[in-house]
Amino acid sequence: MFKRMKVGVGVLGCVLALGIGLSFAQGADDREAMIDKELSETSGLNMEKIRQIPSSEKLSGVKGMLDGIRSRRKGVQDKYDELKQGADASAQRIDCVNKKLLVLKSLTLGAEGSATKMSTALKPPAGETVDEQAAANYYSLVVIADTRSKQEAQNANLCTGGESLVSNTEGSKSTVTIDESVPADYEPVAEGGRLSVEDLFGEVVNFTNIPNLTPLS
Repeated sequence: MFKRMKVGVGVLGCVLALGIGLSFAQGADDREAMIDKELSETSGLNMEKIRQIPSSEKLSGVKGMLDGIRSRRKGVQDKYDELKQGADASAQRIDCVNKKLLVLKSLTLGAEGSATKMSTALKPPAGETVDEQAAANYYSLVVIADTRSKQEAQNANLCTGGESLVSNTEGSKSTVTIDESVPADYEPVAEGGRLSVEDLFGEVVNFTNIPNLTPLS
């Protein structure tokens, strides 16, 4: 009877392990599909197109995107500091900008971590091989961070009833003034099916161990 029990437990363990393995595989597939969907909808790219980008262009492209993300973060940080110093700034507006700044800080960290991983995949240490697939995956994360940072910078302007830059069909820029009646705690509805910042960059950034990430802390 004892032997039968051991066999039963062994079979149960194999079934559980198989179930967990399939669950992880399904989760990875879902994550890749959500990333591909966001890339397609916001940048017109997909993983296949990204894999075809030459390594040199990936490296230069990521550098340009990082510069843009950092610049937007600084712009929102300046806006936040200006509001904090203003005598008539409402707590709601300050908190609204603060939330956008927190997201931008997280996106910056995620993009920087992904860029480092991509560079290592394309220029591995001696004795290791280039990993084009990993490089494409990390490049895609920087693209998403770049797009989301533009959205968050725009949303920070909406927090204060300021001006927002939008692109028309020809790609030129035009200035749109946001009505001051926009609520200070305005929160645009997030697009369905998007991964959170933590889910996107959890592999490259441990967000729980970053001190003073929130400007108000």
